Amino acid sequence: MRVRCCDVVSVLVIDQTPTDEHVREYRVQLEKWHATGVIRLVTLTESNLPAARNVALREATTEIVMFLDDDVLLQEAFFASHLVPFSDPKVGGVAGQVFHRDYHFPLEKVENRRGAPGTAPHFACDQQSNDWREVMVGCNHSVRRIAAISTNGYDSNIVGGYCEDGDFSYRLRASGWRIVFRPEAWLIHLKSPSGGCRLVRNSSFSERNKLIGFTIYAFRHFHGSERMRLLYRALRAGPLRRENIVAPHRWWPAAAGYVAALRDGYRLRDQVKGISTHEN
Repeated sequence: MRVRCCDVVSVLVIDQTPTDEHVREYRVQLEKWHATGVIRLVTLTESNLPAARNVALREATTEIVMFLDDDVLLQEAFFASHLVPFSDPKVGGVAGQVFHRDYHFPLEKVENRRGAPGTAPHFACDQQSNDWREVMVGCNHSVRRIAAISTNGYDSNIVGGYCEDGDFSYRLRASGWRIVFRPEAWLIHLKSPSGGCRLVRNSSFSERNKLIGFTIYAFRHFHGSERMRLLYRALRAGPLRRENIVAPHRWWPAAAGYVAALRDGYRLRDQVKGISTHEN
């Protein structure tokens, strides 16, 4: 989603869903909205979240670009809360608060209010920070387009949907831009059981691709115990994932994928495949 610093909101939809997985009525509705100018629809043939974000940066014609998931609930003051900090020209990004739905809480019972039952905050913080040192959560953040482009955008080497937002946040700060955390810019993330790059289509990613985000992030930005913590998270998300542990025939492929992710994460630690190098 991209927004101007005024009362105009333009919606840019980057659709990575394979045609054979798309419910026809949804596709027809998206195309109808595109034809009437309600949205701009861009269809990609390959599923890669950072690459899709880079497409959005290239396609956007406005100063501020806001990234949202398609399974979120927004409150009335959401857009204004995001835009206020960009009056400072040194601000390159704004992180909003996210309240994630518990997977066991029924979707239809989620209330669109801060701290609603069945949700939990992504960050245990309710105060604004003008120098945010944490991650801009992928499903709720906005960037100054020129800042994102000068940082080379999002790294499409990170194909499995893990840590791409953290990597971008660190590189944005390293380029001299500030990130502001705005708890007022909150949303409810429904964590829909369908769609997304980590859920339904996770099985289409190899073990290496599922874990490469952890290892690039660890080798690129951390040392010592913090690096080891991330590599352990990759181990838990890979060979020690329950679906692998209970299936002995998956032990060797999962272990091989983890080793490949370690190798390639180290090799790619200084090679950002971003907006200037990613092909359409």
